Amino acid sequence: MNPLTRIRERFEMNGSKKWYFADGYLEIGGAKGKNSHEALCILNANEREARIRIQFFFSDRDPITFYVSVPPLRDIHIRLDSMGLSYETPYGIKVDSNVEIVAQLSRMSIHKGRYSLMTTIGYWED
Repeated sequence: MNPLTRIRERFEMNGSKKWYFADGYLEIGGAKGKNSHEALCILNANEREARIRIQFFFSDRDPITFYVSVPPLRDIHIRLDSMGLSYETPYGIKVDSNVEIVAQLSRMSIHKGRYSLMTTIGYWED
């Protein structure tokens, strides 16, 4: 295959079908009863609905799995503290989709009255 054709095809994609985030963590200890939280943000820039499987991996137990859909040309933000994950427990995340998406993980840390925000694009595979 012509190298330029391969590059052109890559730029016509709208993300990837597999995403990984190795560092997930919900922290306790926020000010005024507020706890830290994480959000998994998923952008579907395609003309088709994205059917997504989200798997959470732990060091001491089997993975848990959730399913979500993202309509065409839409973006969703999933608060991970609303999914029943345990606080103070590290986890990793794998996101699989039937169409190419872009996934991002953001963490709002509230520790001893100080706020900090971390956001990262995950590792992806084609």
